[in-house]
Amino acid sequence: MTLTPLIVCPTRTSIELALTLAGGMPHARFGLCTEYMPKKYKKPFRNAGNIHLYDNEGVAVSNLYRHSHVITFGYSEAEPHRLSKRLAEAAAQRSTPLIDIQHGLLQEGYTLDHDDYRPRIAPDQLCSWDQYGILIPQDNQQNRRIGNKIGVTSNLHWKRYSDQERILFIQSVREICRSFPEYLVFWRPHPGEYKYDEKIGSIFHSPHLVEKNLRILSFNDVDRSTITDFLSGMTVLFTAPSTTIVDAQRIDLPTIVFNAGPFDLTTIGVINTARTPDQVAKAISYAMASPSAFVPKLRMFKPFDFSSFEAYLNDSMSRQPLIQA
Repeated sequence: MTLTPLIVCPTRTSIELALTLAGGMPHARFGLCTEYMPKKYKKPFRNAGNIHLYDNEGVAVSNLYRHSHVITFGYSEAEPHRLSKRLAEAAAQRSTPLIDIQHGLLQEGYTLDHDDYRPRIAPDQLCSWDQYGILIPQDNQQNRRIGNKIGVTSNLHWKRYSDQERILFIQSVREICRSFPEYLVFWRPHPGEYKYDEKIGSIFHSPHLVEKNLRILSFNDVDRSTITDFLSGMTVLFTAPSTTIVDAQRIDLPTIVFNAGPFDLTTIGVINTARTPDQVAKAISYAMASPSAFVPKLRMFKPFDFSSFEAYLNDSMSRQPLIQA
């Protein structure tokens, strides 16, 4: 029997991602382990045809010898990752390659210094997916439209920042507008910022943001387009630390990252940072003059591409001995 990858799905989102992964690689076969299978997903899995379902951890572990890789969507010590963590540990014991597909840059257990959540096992390969729950395909950066537009993006994590840092972000956006009056500045909040506005302390609705060349996207504008659609029209990006940096890197978009919070962003390859309004404006000016020098070069995450990932799996499996069922 030829070895196949095993996908571990502890949550609804990871189940949707597994369906996307299997659909994007229809010629590959997968095992899937989940203890959570809502009724609406049962038919899509049956229709997929290339997924064998394990409905409990014990059966999956006992059949791990059948699988070439274990693919997880986060396996920290946090409770939602319990199933993934145990399968990751089992994979490590068998020296089965482990692939983790993560969302975000500041993940619990990876870049967040939180001992309660920190995983004890490093993945063999780390990938990223975007906020819409779609595995990231590669984009052709030549399709990017260049114009007089500066992008601004924010995320859900304003509670991580001090009041002073939130004020600095607002002041930085205002300074961008004033320093580049010939540019339109488009601010795209995270979709969740509209829903959890007061709870997370969002700032995009600040009464101080009244610059003539500033456009703050509405929820409908954000909801009907992807982050890549938004970034593709920008000349340069100013962003809070978020997965948007991954998306910007994929299309070679010059990016300035707001240097806030208790994290050392340089450890994951974020080098073009700024904290004060004048620093931000100067950095954007430099980025316009030397775009390639300001394209993110993240070390920790790599874009997801179905064809290269399938080739990676096939190459790995071709070097695995065939075993008897």
